[in-house]
Amino acid sequence: MSTPNETLAIRAFLLAFAEALNSGDIPSIASHYTHDGIFFPDRYSSMNRKKMNSLPGHFFKNNTFRIQFHIKGTAIHGDFAFVESRATVITTNHDGAPALTKITRDLFTLRYTDGSWKIYRYVFHNAHESVQISASPAGI
Repeated sequence: MSTPNETLAIRAFLLAFAEALNSGDIPSIASHYTHDGIFFPDRYSSMNRKKMNSLPGHFFKNNTFRIQFHIKGTAIHGDFAFVESRATVITTNHDGAPALTKITRDLFTLRYTDGSWKIYRYVFHNAHESVQISASPAGI
């Protein structure tokens, strides 16, 4: 199944996943996972699709979240695909705190199921983090 068309389909899938994350729509985010998919966030407990759907969504209500994946490599073996990427993530808290920019290293294990790619396992860790501090007016 490792064809240029499948690689393009995976890129389109990850773009749609980023759009779901950026929208903060938890049911949409969870729908990108297989029924037994698991998310392993950096410094937090892993969570399955059921746990994702039970989240109250405070993070997305209190922050503007923007992520963009930069795919570094894709390997497809049968109904599984392994995708290495880096992501640029900008989080702006609605309380006026400076924006936080993170560069993450991401590894997706995707499974082809029911005619489309879905996330079977997703793990990332923060590779770099910086705070964007606004310049203060002259003389202050």
